[in-house]
Amino acid sequence: MEWSIFYVFFNNAKKFHKELIHCTGFDIDTPDEFGRTCLHAAAAGGNLECLNLLLNSGADFNKKDKFGRTSLHYAAANCNYQCLFALVGSGASVNDLDERGCTPLHYAAASDTDGKCLEYLLRNDANPGIRDKQGYNAVHYAAAYGHRLCLELIANETPLDVLMETSGTDMLNDSDNKAPISPLHLAAYHGHHQALEVLVQSLLDLDVRNNNGRTPLDLAAFKGHVECVDVLINQGASILVKDFVTKRTPIHAAGICRFC
Repeated sequence: MEWSIFYVFFNNAKKFHKELIHCTGFDIDTPDEFGRTCLHAAAAGGNLECLNLLLNSGADFNKKDKFGRTSLHYAAANCNYQCLFALVGSGASVNDLDERGCTPLHYAAASDTDGKCLEYLLRNDANPGIRDKQGYNAVHYAAAYGHRLCLELIANETPLDVLMETSGTDMLNDSDNKAPISPLHLAAYHGHHQALEVLVQSLLDLDVRNNNGRTPLDLAAFKGHVECVDVLINQGASILVKDFVTKRTPIHAAGICRFC
């Protein structure tokens, strides 16, 4: 019996017992071609009844697919908080890394608009300082997707300036795993002014530069994000910092944007 057929059977049935699983002779941890089991499918689809049945029948909640993702990664990515609660409550590891170096918290920071999943993960020892293989942590993900509430929740757990420290003896510092761009740049570029409002209260260096020497204000001005420009200038970001390549300031960027 293919796992997909088995999952559909579970997904549509109303009442099950452990004996039913055993009598089918089906191994509940049997993976599909991508290494995903029925538990992965239940977590991704938000089917709490199916997920609980699988957990109660001994499904391996820490089993990874070919992308290194556990069922908890899928629950977090799809904001299925009831499934996430059940998995964490069963002992699923909250800091497991997938092949990209992402934890469930990375996915929650990127997708969780109301903060339920992210907050629960944080309360159960999820580490917001873990960086993926590109050097990004949960703060970067929340900033890139403009999730203000997630940033506030993370800041309540650990000060954002500590998480983003890139010098000295900070335990999160890894010179070989430094993010190529800051959360401020990500929020400014994508026009997430509400996320910026949180970040500027915590991050002292508003004129941090990317590899080309461009500041968050420069990017916001170039993209025409007026609200972001307003937030940054009101908090003291400089309008005179020149980039490394063209030697232009945010004022030049604003002019270029106007005539694009």
